[in-house]
Amino acid sequence: MFVWFLAVYLVNGAGAAHAFIKDGLLYNAYILVYLSVSFGSINVINGYVAPITPGTRFFLPLVNRHPNYLGLHFVMKPSPREALDEVEILANLLPLEGRLSKRLVVNKNFNWYYFTPEHYDESLHQLGLQIIMRPARFDRNLKDQQDHIVHVGFIKNEEDLNAVELSKNQVLLLPNMVMQYNPK
Repeated sequence: MFVWFLAVYLVNGAGAAHAFIKDGLLYNAYILVYLSVSFGSINVINGYVAPITPGTRFFLPLVNRHPNYLGLHFVMKPSPREALDEVEILANLLPLEGRLSKRLVVNKNFNWYYFTPEHYDESLHQLGLQIIMRPARFDRNLKDQQDHIVHVGFIKNEEDLNAVELSKNQVLLLPNMVMQYNPK
C-alpha cells in the first residue's frame, strides 16, 4: 500500500495520494470486516470437512446463526409434550445432568453434540452407547436458563462412537426432550 501511495504521490501529487489512501482505507476496512465476520462464523468440527457450496450473497459476509455450545453443562428433562413410554429406561433416569462434550454431524447436519452424563448409569447401555442431542430451534440461545426443546438420540453401534459423521440409520432417535443450561 505504501509503495502505491508513493507512486501516486510522485506522479500526481499530494492531493491525489491522500485521496488514494482515503479510498483505499474504506475498501480495505470493508475487506477486513468481511473477512473477520466470515471467518468468525465458520463452524469447525474436528475430523469433518463440509462440502463447499457457492453462495448467492457474494458481497455480504457469512454470518453463523448456529452458536457453539461445546463444553457447557445442561440438565436434560422429559418434554411435557412427548410420551417416553417406549424409552422407560431413560425416563426413569431423568433429569440427567451432563456436558456437551464433542460435536458431530448426523445426516449432514453439523449441530449435533455428544451429551456426556455426569453419572452414567449402566442401564443406558440398553438404549445405545452414547447420547447425542441437537437443538430443535436456533432462534433462541440455549444459555438463557430456560427450557428448550432438543432432538435426542443414541449411537447404536460401538464402532460408530469415534465417527464424526453419522447417517440416520446409525442413530436411534428418541422423542424430543427438554434441556436447560445449568452453569457450574
